Amino acid sequence: MTQANLHPLAVLGKADYPSGGLLGYVDTVYVELMLRLGPPHTHRGDKTTVEWAFHCADGTCFHVYDWKEPTTPRDLYAWHIGGNCPEGLAAFERFSGLKARPLDWQPAPLPDDLPDPDVLNAIADAAEQQGREQPEPAA
Repeated sequence: MTQANLHPLAVLGKADYPSGGLLGYVDTVYVELMLRLGPPHTHRGDKTTVEWAFHCADGTCFHVYDWKEPTTPRDLYAWHIGGNCPEGLAAFERFSGLKARPLDWQPAPLPDDLPDPDVLNAIADAAEQQGREQPEPAA
């Protein structure tokens, strides 16, 4: 899917956006979204400060937005991805090239056989000490 296959919904009024719901999140920074999606289509919505909305040729829609923030997040933020059907999340990923987190995403459980944290810290300390003791390379 390319931008040519998508039509910004900004030409429609906010009231004309297809109904839908939250599909997932994308963890990124504002400038990355601007580079990949272009300038936001709306500013200062009801509970958003910025929003991008797209309509795919197949009827799938997705939009990316912040939620209940006093100002537009500039640092790393879990941006909301909404859409009119579950395929909206995949459409966002294909269009933006960013990896989204679906609502049911859970981090992988840690293995039960992890070394004791004290052992890991001792290994890290030894590696740092060894690095400091290495002779400088000859010029």
